[in-house]
Amino acid sequence: MHSLPKRHITHKGCLTSTGSDYRAQFQIGNNAFYGANYIQSVTPNLSMGTEMFWLGHQRKSGIGFASRYNTDKMVGTLQVASTGIVALSYVQKISEKVSLASDFMYNHMSRDVTASFGYDYLLRQCRLRGKIDSNGVVAAYLEERLNMGVNFLLSAEIDHCKKNYKFGFGMTVGE
Repeated sequence: MHSLPKRHITHKGCLTSTGSDYRAQFQIGNNAFYGANYIQSVTPNLSMGTEMFWLGHQRKSGIGFASRYNTDKMVGTLQVASTGIVALSYVQKISEKVSLASDFMYNHMSRDVTASFGYDYLLRQCRLRGKIDSNGVVAAYLEERLNMGVNFLLSAEIDHCKKNYKFGFGMTVGE
């Protein structure tokens, strides 16, 4: 007698209200998941918000706060969560085709710290992105437009310390 593998099915519903300077969202999902978030524009360049969730079956909850500051040439974000995560990110637009980015993540519970630096380079027919982080993980992503609505994707991630090497390719249609 063979037993059939258990199927894992995820259901999630979302209700969103969007105004000229805010967005509020309520989510509900299986396994007694409940979540809500709200983000408000404080000034034309600064937005602040909060998010909370409850995982009923795991009896876990969390609350987080976020802020985002943006101009024509840069975007900076800050996130702090009761789960022990503090995250900072910064993107600087160098030109119409080149952006540089950095992020920093600290997990208070595990004492893990990760920083990464990356780039985004837009060419006529393709987009090239890459990053390196403080753990020595190097990643690259190439997206080439073949025709209108058809893109070819190449990606690679190399982690020499863990001897973990990932390579992939794909196509997107109907974009």
